[in-house]
Amino acid sequence: MRRLDKKGLKELIDVAAGRKKADLLIKNCKVVDVYNSEIYDGDIAIVNG
Repeated sequence: MRRLDKKGLKELIDVAAGRKKADLLIKNCKVVDVYNSEIYDGDIAIVNG
């Protein structure tokens, strides 16, 4: 995992808030939380991936 500078963090926040489009959006998928053994329905947004 790479370190984020202020500009990179701002970009992630803008995408999460809907102010900027993600590079790729995967909708209606299952998100697996391997630490808590839970599965969630959700969307995944990829930025600078």
